[in-house]
Amino acid sequence: MIIGNIDQFTRPKAERWLSKFIEEEGINDESHLARSQSPVVTFGLAARGWMDHHLIVNKKRSSQRSMSCELNKHILPHLKSTPLEEITYPVMRGLIHTWQREELSRKSVKNLFGIVRAIYNFQFDEMAQSGKPIVSPWLVKWKKVAPPKTVQRELPYFTVAQMAAVVNTAKTQLNRALFALAAGTGARAGLRYELKLM
Repeated sequence: MIIGNIDQFTRPKAERWLSKFIEEEGINDESHLARSQSPVVTFGLAARGWMDHHLIVNKKRSSQRSMSCELNKHILPHLKSTPLEEITYPVMRGLIHTWQREELSRKSVKNLFGIVRAIYNFQFDEMAQSGKPIVSPWLVKWKKVAPPKTVQRELPYFTVAQMAAVVNTAKTQLNRALFALAAGTGARAGLRYELKLM
């Protein structure tokens, strides 16, 4: 590493700078050494462990099918070879933008985010229990990476005058009563009413 010109640094000053740099980076830490000697855990490996030891054991058949499908179709193609410790805010934001480009709904994107978080947390717990060097706890919050909500436009409705005209033009008294009831209660047009006469 180049830290400067020999005119700027004496040897003792350069050694002090290097010592401070190593301390700040945490390179001399025991956990850093253990992490460097451990194999890199990719998201794909973590996902396989999660499926074998959590999804199949703890979830219903329908959940197993849907979550496996979502994992294989939308998540693993993007994260399979990514080291677990590199799944951070920028990675998740990029992934969510990708899912949006694939025209997935906001609810589907949230479900996929939940699967990524579940796999990460499962691997974090496994590593913590076995005493191996552990990655940081999951820090990515949904609210900070969530796509914006779509603004729903207001559904069309009849004015009071229009509804009065509909009621008054009904051919039978039963239809008049039905239309007036629908207008007064705010019932939707798609509902079907059946009146039983005793």
